[in-house]
Amino acid sequence: MNLIKIGNFDWPESRWEDSKSVFNHIYLIQRDDVIENKFDWVELISLSKYGSLKNRLNSLLFILLEYLINYVFLYNIVVSLFRFLNNKSLNKIKNLNSNQVYSSYNDYDRSDHLTVILLPYLRDKYIVRAIKETRPDFRYPEFLCLLKSNAIILNSKFNLKFFENKYNTDFSGKRIYFNLDEDWRSKRFITNLLIAEKKSKTDNLKHFVILSGRVFSELGNLRSGARQYYIKLIQEIIDLGQHIDLYTGEIVLTSSGLNLYSELEKKSNGLFKIKGLLDFKNQPLESYAILSRYDFGILHNFEENQKVSYFDKFNIPNRFYEYQISGVLPIVKKNDSFVVEEIIEKNNCGVVYVKLIDLLQCKTSKYKAYNPTFEDYCITLKKIFNFEI
Repeated sequence: MNLIKIGNFDWPESRWEDSKSVFNHIYLIQRDDVIENKFDWVELISLSKYGSLKNRLNSLLFILLEYLINYVFLYNIVVSLFRFLNNKSLNKIKNLNSNQVYSSYNDYDRSDHLTVILLPYLRDKYIVRAIKETRPDFRYPEFLCLLKSNAIILNSKFNLKFFENKYNTDFSGKRIYFNLDEDWRSKRFITNLLIAEKKSKTDNLKHFVILSGRVFSELGNLRSGARQYYIKLIQEIIDLGQHIDLYTGEIVLTSSGLNLYSELEKKSNGLFKIKGLLDFKNQPLESYAILSRYDFGILHNFEENQKVSYFDKFNIPNRFYEYQISGVLPIVKKNDSFVVEEIIEKNNCGVVYVKLIDLLQCKTSKYKAYNPTFEDYCITLKKIFNFEI
Protein backbone atom coordinates (compact mmCIF):
# COMPACT_ATOMS: atom_id res chain seq x y z
CA MET A 1 0.00 0.00 0.00
CA ASN A 2 1.18 3.52 -0.86
CA LEU A 3 0.34 6.36 1.54
CA ILE A 4 -0.13 10.10 1.10
CA LYS A 5 0.98 11.84 4.32
CA ILE A 6 -0.07 15.45 4.94
CA GLY A 7 1.87 17.21 7.67
CA ASN A 8 5.39 16.84 9.06
CA PHE A 9 6.80 13.63 10.47
CA ASP A 10 7.27 15.56 13.74
CA TRP A 11 9.79 14.87 16.47
CA PRO A 12 11.15 12.26 16.79
CA GLU A 13 11.30 11.54 13.06
CA SER A 14 13.08 8.27 13.83
CA ARG A 15 9.79 6.54 14.63
CA TRP A 16 8.92 6.67 10.92
CA GLU A 17 11.63 4.05 10.39
CA ASP A 18 8.93 1.58 11.41
CA SER A 19 6.70 2.57 8.49
CA LYS A 20 8.99 0.85 5.97
CA SER A 21 7.76 -2.61 6.92
CA VAL A 22 4.12 -1.56 6.43
CA PHE A 23 3.91 0.88 3.49
CA ASN A 24 5.59 0.44 0.12
CA HIS A 25 5.89 4.15 -0.59
CA ILE A 26 4.98 7.34 1.28
CA TYR A 27 4.31 10.68 -0.43
CA LEU A 28 5.07 13.37 2.14
CA ILE A 29 3.18 16.54 1.21
CA GLN A 30 4.90 19.74 2.33
CA ARG A 31 4.48 23.44 1.66
CA ASP A 32 8.15 23.66 0.60
CA ASP A 33 11.24 21.47 0.25
CA VAL A 34 13.15 22.82 3.25
CA ILE A 35 12.98 19.62 5.32
CA GLU A 36 15.54 16.85 4.93
CA ASN A 37 14.17 13.48 3.79
CA LYS A 38 16.13 10.64 5.41
CA PHE A 39 14.06 7.69 4.21
CA ASP A 40 14.42 6.08 0.77
CA TRP A 41 10.78 4.90 0.70
CA VAL A 42 9.51 8.44 1.32
CA GLU A 43 9.06 10.91 -1.55
CA LEU A 44 8.87 14.58 -0.65
CA ILE A 45 6.16 16.42 -2.61
CA SER A 46 6.56 20.18 -2.13
CA LEU A 47 4.32 22.94 -3.43
CA SER A 48 7.20 25.35 -3.98
CA LYS A 49 10.96 25.57 -3.85
CA TYR A 50 12.25 27.07 -0.63
CA GLY A 51 13.37 30.69 -1.11
CA SER A 52 11.52 31.22 -4.37
CA LEU A 53 9.04 34.06 -4.91
CA LYS A 54 6.19 31.55 -4.90
CA ASN A 55 7.45 30.10 -1.65
CA ARG A 56 7.54 33.54 -0.03
CA LEU A 57 3.98 34.20 -1.19
CA ASN A 58 2.88 30.82 0.16
CA SER A 59 4.51 31.57 3.51
CA LEU A 60 2.70 34.88 3.71
CA LEU A 61 -0.61 33.21 2.91
CA PHE A 62 -0.03 30.61 5.62
CA ILE A 63 0.57 33.39 8.13
CA LEU A 64 -2.73 34.94 7.04
CA LEU A 65 -4.52 31.61 7.37
CA GLU A 66 -3.31 31.23 10.94
CA TYR A 67 -4.38 34.77 11.74
CA LEU A 68 -7.85 34.17 10.23
CA ILE A 69 -8.70 30.84 11.88
CA ASN A 70 -11.85 32.35 13.42
CA TYR A 71 -12.94 34.37 10.35
CA VAL A 72 -14.51 31.77 8.08
CA PHE A 73 -15.29 33.99 5.08
CA LEU A 74 -11.85 35.62 4.93
CA TYR A 75 -10.14 32.31 5.64
CA ASN A 76 -11.84 30.71 2.64
CA ILE A 77 -10.81 33.62 0.41
CA VAL A 78 -7.14 33.11 1.32
CA VAL A 79 -7.50 29.34 0.75
CA SER A 80 -8.91 30.03 -2.74
CA LEU A 81 -6.02 32.37 -3.49
CA PHE A 82 -3.51 29.75 -2.35
CA ARG A 83 -5.15 27.15 -4.60
CA PHE A 84 -5.03 29.52 -7.56
CA LEU A 85 -1.32 30.27 -7.08
CA ASN A 86 -0.43 26.58 -6.62
CA ASN A 87 -2.94 24.91 -8.92
CA LYS A 88 -0.33 23.13 -11.06
CA SER A 89 1.42 21.59 -8.03
CA LEU A 90 -1.87 20.67 -6.38
CA ASN A 91 -3.13 18.89 -9.48
CA LYS A 92 -0.06 16.64 -9.37
CA ILE A 93 -1.10 15.52 -5.88
CA LYS A 94 -4.50 14.53 -7.23
CA ASN A 95 -2.79 12.07 -9.58
CA LEU A 96 -0.45 10.42 -7.05
CA ASN A 97 -0.49 6.64 -7.02
CA SER A 98 -2.43 6.25 -3.78
CA ASN A 99 -6.02 6.61 -2.61
CA GLN A 100 -5.05 6.55 1.08
CA VAL A 101 -4.52 9.96 2.69
CA TYR A 102 -3.21 10.26 6.24
CA SER A 103 -3.52 13.79 7.62
CA SER A 104 -2.15 14.16 11.11
CA TYR A 105 -1.55 17.02 13.48
CA ASN A 106 0.76 15.90 16.19
CA ASP A 107 2.53 19.12 17.09
CA TYR A 108 2.80 22.59 15.51
CA ASP A 109 2.94 21.59 11.84
CA ARG A 110 -0.26 23.43 10.74
CA SER A 111 -1.31 20.43 8.69
CA ASP A 112 -4.93 21.50 9.05
CA HIS A 113 -4.35 24.45 6.67
CA LEU A 114 -2.65 22.21 4.11
CA THR A 115 -5.41 19.60 4.37
CA VAL A 116 -8.13 22.21 3.84
CA ILE A 117 -6.27 23.54 0.78
CA LEU A 118 -5.99 20.02 -0.64
CA LEU A 119 -9.61 18.92 -0.07
CA PRO A 120 -10.84 19.52 -3.69
CA TYR A 121 -7.87 17.53 -5.01
CA LEU A 122 -8.55 14.57 -2.69
CA ARG A 123 -12.23 14.01 -3.51
CA ASP A 124 -11.66 10.49 -4.79
CA LYS A 125 -9.37 9.48 -1.93
CA TYR A 126 -10.00 8.17 1.58
CA ILE A 127 -8.87 10.60 4.30
CA VAL A 128 -7.94 9.55 7.82
CA ARG A 129 -7.38 12.47 10.18
CA ALA A 130 -5.38 11.92 13.37
CA ILE A 131 -5.38 14.79 15.80
CA LYS A 132 -3.61 15.27 19.09
CA GLU A 133 -2.30 18.80 19.57
CA THR A 134 -5.15 21.29 20.09
CA ARG A 135 -6.48 23.99 22.40
CA PRO A 136 -9.96 24.77 23.79
CA ASP A 137 -10.50 27.73 21.42
CA PHE A 138 -12.48 27.45 18.18
CA ARG A 139 -10.29 26.73 15.16
CA TYR A 140 -12.10 26.61 11.82
CA PRO A 141 -9.52 24.53 9.84
CA GLU A 142 -9.39 21.98 12.65
CA PHE A 143 -13.17 21.68 12.60
CA LEU A 144 -13.23 21.37 8.80
CA CYS A 145 -10.63 18.58 8.86
CA LEU A 146 -12.72 16.63 11.36
CA LEU A 147 -15.86 17.25 9.34
CA LYS A 148 -14.46 16.30 5.93
CA SER A 149 -12.36 13.30 6.89
CA ASN A 150 -13.67 9.76 6.36
CA ALA A 151 -12.19 8.45 9.59
CA ILE A 152 -10.72 10.00 12.74
CA ILE A 153 -7.98 8.74 15.08
CA LEU A 154 -8.00 10.00 18.67
CA ASN A 155 -6.09 9.09 21.82
CA SER A 156 -9.21 8.39 23.86
CA LYS A 157 -12.99 8.72 24.08
CA PHE A 158 -12.31 11.72 26.31
CA ASN A 159 -10.88 13.47 23.23
CA LEU A 160 -14.04 12.83 21.23
CA LYS A 161 -16.16 14.38 23.95
CA PHE A 162 -13.75 17.33 24.04
CA PHE A 163 -14.11 17.99 20.27
CA GLU A 164 -17.87 17.44 20.22
CA ASN A 165 -18.30 19.97 23.02
CA LYS A 166 -15.83 22.36 21.44
CA TYR A 167 -17.62 22.42 18.07
CA ASN A 168 -21.14 21.51 19.22
CA THR A 169 -21.08 18.72 16.63
CA ASP A 170 -21.84 15.01 16.78
CA PHE A 171 -19.05 13.08 15.02
CA SER A 172 -20.44 9.64 15.87
CA GLY A 173 -21.48 9.04 12.25
CA LYS A 174 -17.82 8.75 11.27
CA ARG A 175 -15.46 5.83 11.71
CA ILE A 176 -13.59 6.80 14.88
CA TYR A 177 -10.65 4.89 16.37
CA PHE A 178 -9.41 5.30 19.93
CA ASN A 179 -6.36 4.33 21.98
CA LEU A 180 -3.90 5.11 19.18
CA ASP A 181 -1.09 7.65 19.39
CA GLU A 182 1.24 8.78 16.62
CA ASP A 183 3.79 9.47 19.35
CA TRP A 184 4.49 5.79 19.89
CA ARG A 185 8.24 5.33 19.51
CA SER A 186 10.34 3.23 17.15
CA LYS A 187 10.74 -0.45 17.99
CA ARG A 188 14.51 0.01 17.50
CA PHE A 189 14.82 1.92 20.77
CA ILE A 190 12.50 -0.31 22.72
CA THR A 191 14.27 -3.53 21.75
CA ASN A 192 17.86 -2.20 22.11
CA LEU A 193 17.55 -0.23 25.31
CA LEU A 194 20.27 -0.34 27.97
CA ILE A 195 18.82 0.16 31.46
CA ALA A 196 21.19 1.67 34.05
CA GLU A 197 21.05 1.22 37.81
CA LYS A 198 18.68 3.57 39.63
CA LYS A 199 20.21 6.48 41.54
CA SER A 200 17.94 5.60 44.45
CA LYS A 201 19.86 2.36 45.06
CA THR A 202 22.85 4.34 46.32
CA ASP A 203 21.11 6.82 48.65
CA ASN A 204 17.62 5.32 49.32
CA LEU A 205 15.99 8.57 48.21
CA LYS A 206 13.50 8.97 45.36
CA HIS A 207 14.85 10.64 42.24
CA PHE A 208 12.43 12.66 40.10
CA VAL A 209 13.11 13.98 36.60
CA ILE A 210 11.58 16.61 34.31
CA LEU A 211 12.13 16.58 30.55
CA SER A 212 11.10 19.86 28.93
CA GLY A 213 12.43 21.70 25.89
CA ARG A 214 11.89 24.95 27.75
CA VAL A 215 10.50 25.98 31.12
CA PHE A 216 8.90 29.20 32.33
CA SER A 217 9.64 31.16 35.48
CA GLU A 218 6.05 32.48 35.58
CA LEU A 219 2.61 31.71 34.16
CA GLY A 220 2.39 34.55 31.62
CA ASN A 221 2.79 32.59 28.37
CA LEU A 222 -0.74 31.77 27.15
CA ARG A 223 0.15 28.73 25.05
CA SER A 224 2.63 26.87 27.23
CA GLY A 225 3.35 28.84 30.39
CA ALA A 226 1.20 26.86 32.81
CA ARG A 227 2.21 23.42 31.58
CA GLN A 228 5.92 24.25 31.69
CA TYR A 229 5.97 26.17 34.95
CA TYR A 230 7.49 23.75 37.47
CA ILE A 231 8.65 26.01 40.30
CA LYS A 232 6.02 25.01 42.88
CA LEU A 233 6.29 21.32 42.05
CA ILE A 234 10.09 21.34 42.30
CA GLN A 235 9.90 23.17 45.63
CA GLU A 236 7.45 20.59 46.98
CA ILE A 237 9.82 17.73 46.09
CA ILE A 238 12.77 19.57 47.69
CA ASP A 239 10.68 20.09 50.83
CA LEU A 240 10.15 16.32 50.96
CA GLY A 241 13.94 15.88 50.98
CA GLN A 242 14.01 14.09 47.62
CA HIS A 243 16.10 14.67 44.48
CA ILE A 244 14.84 16.23 41.27
CA ASP A 245 16.75 16.99 38.05
CA LEU A 246 15.54 19.25 35.24
CA TYR A 247 16.71 18.55 31.67
CA THR A 248 15.89 21.59 29.56
CA GLY A 249 17.23 23.64 26.68
CA GLU A 250 15.79 27.01 27.68
CA ILE A 251 14.69 28.78 30.85
CA VAL A 252 12.35 31.70 30.18
CA LEU A 253 12.91 34.43 32.76
CA THR A 254 10.25 36.37 34.64
CA SER A 255 9.08 39.71 33.26
CA SER A 256 11.55 41.35 35.64
CA GLY A 257 14.45 39.20 34.38
CA LEU A 258 14.70 36.64 37.18
CA ASN A 259 15.68 32.99 36.68
CA LEU A 260 13.66 31.34 39.43
CA TYR A 261 15.04 27.89 38.60
CA SER A 262 18.66 28.94 39.18
CA GLU A 263 17.65 30.59 42.45
CA LEU A 264 15.87 27.42 43.52
CA GLU A 265 18.91 25.32 42.59
CA LYS A 266 21.19 27.46 44.77
CA LYS A 267 18.93 27.04 47.80
CA SER A 268 18.22 23.32 47.36
CA ASN A 269 21.31 21.90 49.13
CA GLY A 270 22.03 19.75 46.10
CA LEU A 271 18.56 18.21 45.84
CA PHE A 272 17.69 20.11 42.64
CA LYS A 273 20.00 20.26 39.61
CA ILE A 274 19.55 21.89 36.19
CA LYS A 275 21.02 19.94 33.30
CA GLY A 276 21.10 20.37 29.52
CA LEU A 277 18.74 18.61 27.13
CA LEU A 278 19.22 14.93 26.49
CA ASP A 279 19.97 14.34 22.81
CA PHE A 280 17.34 11.77 21.87
CA LYS A 281 17.74 12.65 18.18
CA ASN A 282 21.46 12.00 17.74
CA GLN A 283 22.24 9.85 20.81
CA PRO A 284 18.95 8.11 21.62
CA LEU A 285 20.24 4.97 23.32
CA GLU A 286 22.69 6.89 25.51
CA SER A 287 19.97 9.40 26.42
CA TYR A 288 17.50 6.68 27.38
CA ALA A 289 20.20 5.03 29.52
CA ILE A 290 20.79 8.30 31.43
CA LEU A 291 17.06 8.77 31.90
CA SER A 292 16.61 5.20 33.14
CA ARG A 293 18.42 6.04 36.39
CA TYR A 294 15.42 7.98 37.71
CA ASP A 295 12.39 6.65 39.57
CA PHE A 296 9.61 9.09 38.64
CA GLY A 297 9.02 11.25 35.56
CA ILE A 298 7.01 14.47 35.79
CA LEU A 299 4.75 15.33 32.87
CA HIS A 300 3.10 18.75 32.66
CA ASN A 301 2.35 21.16 35.44
CA PHE A 302 -1.37 21.80 35.94
CA GLU A 303 -2.92 25.09 37.00
CA GLU A 304 -6.63 25.51 37.58
CA ASN A 305 -8.46 27.98 35.31
CA GLN A 306 -5.66 27.93 32.71
CA LYS A 307 -6.75 27.02 29.16
CA VAL A 308 -3.64 25.00 28.41
CA SER A 309 -4.14 22.96 31.59
CA TYR A 310 -7.70 22.23 30.53
CA PHE A 311 -6.37 20.88 27.22
CA ASP A 312 -3.75 18.83 29.07
CA LYS A 313 -6.53 16.88 30.76
CA PHE A 314 -7.00 15.24 27.33
CA ASN A 315 -3.38 15.20 26.17
CA ILE A 316 -0.58 12.63 26.28
CA PRO A 317 2.73 14.54 26.54
CA ASN A 318 5.61 13.36 24.33
CA ARG A 319 7.80 12.74 27.35
CA PHE A 320 5.34 10.09 28.59
CA TYR A 321 6.87 7.64 26.10
CA GLU A 322 10.48 8.59 26.89
CA TYR A 323 9.74 7.67 30.49
CA GLN A 324 8.10 4.40 29.47
CA ILE A 325 11.00 3.31 27.27
CA SER A 326 13.50 4.14 30.04
CA GLY A 327 11.69 2.32 32.83
CA VAL A 328 10.82 5.60 34.57
CA LEU A 329 7.34 5.79 36.09
CA PRO A 330 5.33 8.76 34.82
CA ILE A 331 3.33 10.35 37.62
CA VAL A 332 0.11 12.34 37.42
CA LYS A 333 -2.04 13.85 40.13
CA LYS A 334 -5.54 12.43 40.45
CA ASN A 335 -8.00 14.16 38.05
CA ASP A 336 -5.30 16.31 36.39
CA SER A 337 -5.18 14.25 33.19
CA PHE A 338 -8.07 11.95 32.32
CA VAL A 339 -6.33 10.30 29.35
CA VAL A 340 -2.94 9.68 31.01
CA GLU A 341 -4.69 8.46 34.15
CA GLU A 342 -6.74 6.04 32.04
CA ILE A 343 -3.60 4.64 30.35
CA ILE A 344 -1.74 4.29 33.65
CA GLU A 345 -4.58 2.49 35.41
CA LYS A 346 -5.30 0.21 32.45
CA ASN A 347 -1.66 -0.79 31.88
CA ASN A 348 -0.18 -0.43 35.39
CA CYS A 349 2.60 1.68 33.82
CA GLY A 350 2.78 4.70 36.14
CA VAL A 351 1.43 6.23 39.32
CA VAL A 352 -1.70 8.29 39.91
CA TYR A 353 -1.18 10.08 43.22
CA VAL A 354 -3.20 12.27 45.55
CA LYS A 355 -0.26 13.75 47.45
CA LEU A 356 3.39 13.69 46.39
CA ILE A 357 4.41 12.34 49.79
CA ASP A 358 2.54 9.12 48.94
CA LEU A 359 5.17 8.37 46.29
CA LEU A 360 7.87 7.94 48.93
CA GLN A 361 6.34 4.58 49.88
CA CYS A 362 5.84 3.48 46.28
CA LYS A 363 7.54 0.24 45.23
CA THR A 364 8.46 0.83 41.60
CA SER A 365 9.14 -2.85 40.89
CA LYS A 366 5.42 -3.71 40.78
CA TYR A 367 4.83 -1.59 37.67
CA LYS A 368 5.48 -2.46 34.03
CA ALA A 369 6.30 -0.47 30.90
CA TYR A 370 3.70 0.39 28.28
CA ASN A 371 5.56 0.35 24.97
CA PRO A 372 3.45 -0.05 21.84
CA THR A 373 5.62 0.74 18.82
CA PHE A 374 5.10 3.01 15.85
CA GLU A 375 5.13 -0.11 13.71
CA ASP A 376 2.02 -1.19 15.65
CA TYR A 377 0.48 2.18 14.84
CA CYS A 378 1.24 1.86 11.11
CA ILE A 379 -0.15 -1.68 10.99
CA THR A 380 -3.39 -0.46 12.57
CA LEU A 381 -3.52 2.51 10.18
CA LYS A 382 -3.21 0.15 7.22
CA LYS A 383 -6.05 -1.98 8.63
CA ILE A 384 -8.21 1.16 8.89
CA PHE A 385 -7.63 1.93 5.20
CA ASN A 386 -8.40 -1.71 4.30
CA PHE A 387 -11.61 -1.66 6.38
CA GLU A 388 -10.31 -4.59 8.41
CA ILE A 389 -11.27 -2.91 11.68
